[in-house]
Amino acid sequence: MEQVDPAVLREMRQQGIAVEVQDTPNACATFNFLVSENRLVAAGLIPPPSVGRTLPFTLPSTASLPDRAAAGAGEGAPQ
Repeated sequence: MEQVDPAVLREMRQQGIAVEVQDTPNACATFNFLVSENRLVAAGLIPPPSVGRTLPFTLPSTASLPDRAAAGAGEGAPQ
C-alpha cells in the first residue's frame, strides 16, 4: 500500500478531513457504507506504480471538453 506524505495527512486533519488509507476492496466497501449513511465522502484511489508503466493513458486537454453552457446545461445546473 502506498504511503501518504505525513505533511499532507497533517494538513488534511487540521482542515477537519478524516483520512483512512485502505486497500482498494476495503476502500470501496467503506465508501459505499458511508454513502449509504448519507455522509459526505470522497475517495482518492492511487494505482500501483506498475499500472502507470503498462497503460499509455493521457488526460484530455480542457480544450477538448464540451462547453457545458453550449451543451444545454439547464438553469440551476452546476457550472
